[in-house]
Amino acid sequence: PAPRGARLHGFTSQPDASGDAFEPLVFAVDGAGSRIAGVLFGFEVSCRNDRVKLDHSTFQASRRIRIRPDGTFRDADAYKVKFADFVEKGRIVFEGRFTAAGAVGTIKATARYTDRRTKRVVDRCSSGPVTWSARP
Repeated sequence: PAPRGARLHGFTSQPDASGDAFEPLVFAVDGAGSRIAGVLFGFEVSCRNDRVKLDHSTFQASRRIRIRPDGTFRDADAYKVKFADFVEKGRIVFEGRFTAAGAVGTIKATARYTDRRTKRVVDRCSSGPVTWSARP
C-alpha cells in the first residue's frame, strides 16, 4: 500500500544538465493513501531531425493520480503549446508502483512539432523509457 501522507524523493535514470547528477523526482501521497497529490520531475528528450533545440524540461502534475489497491499508478498527460513559429503536441506518461522501500517506475515523454505556417511536422522528440526510484 501507499504510505499515507508521505513525500517521496528520488532520481530518474537521466543525467541532469550538469551531467554530475541525475534528474530529480518528488511526489506526495494524500492523507488517505489513495492518490498522488502532486508530482514534479525533470527529463530530457532527443529529437529525430535535430530541428527543435531542447534542453531539460520539468513536468508538474496538477491533477491527482489515483493509486490502485495493488499499489500501482499511471498518469498519461496530453498537452498542446502554441509558439510563434510552431505548435508542440506531446504526451507524458508517469507510472509506477509502491514497494516496501518506497516506489519505482518509468516516465516517457514524446512530442511532435508542427510548423504553424506550413502545417508540416518539423520534428518528433522522445525521452525513451526513463526509470526512476524514490523513498520517503
